[in-house]
Amino acid sequence: MRYNALRRTIAVKREGKQAVIARIEKGYTPELIGSVDYIRFLPSELQPYASRGIVLLNIAERTTSGDGRGQCGSGEEIFVVTVDVSRAPARRLGKVLIHSCREPVILLNTDGHASDYTSFSVRDGKLAMKFMVLHEHEGDPTAVLSDDFRSLQFVGD
Repeated sequence: MRYNALRRTIAVKREGKQAVIARIEKGYTPELIGSVDYIRFLPSELQPYASRGIVLLNIAERTTSGDGRGQCGSGEEIFVVTVDVSRAPARRLGKVLIHSCREPVILLNTDGHASDYTSFSVRDGKLAMKFMVLHEHEGDPTAVLSDDFRSLQFVGD
């Protein structure tokens, strides 16, 4: 995986073929807020779909493209991106917001480090995340990636 700051792209290479799986709009790039380190594959123990050739990674983008002022002027949005690498070229299957300055989506137990995965787990063969806030759900809700990898599904504990 490679982040190209000049082109504002994140690409995955498979069998010599490179596929752009994310393009970040100008003004939203992670280097503007010191979040380039968030662009990484999740650890192997948090890759429940790997046997199917599907891998998960995190990416971060700046919340707003403005001058950095205001509540979320230099905030970040963190996403889980699902990529099918079972054949070349790799292709993106989904992108789900998991931590936000703008939306009521906040992971539980985040220490502000890209390597902190204490809120993540695998539950019934799916990636699960524990939240402090997840839209209208209260009480440290847990959600899993949906079957199509495009949304979160709330699950009871």
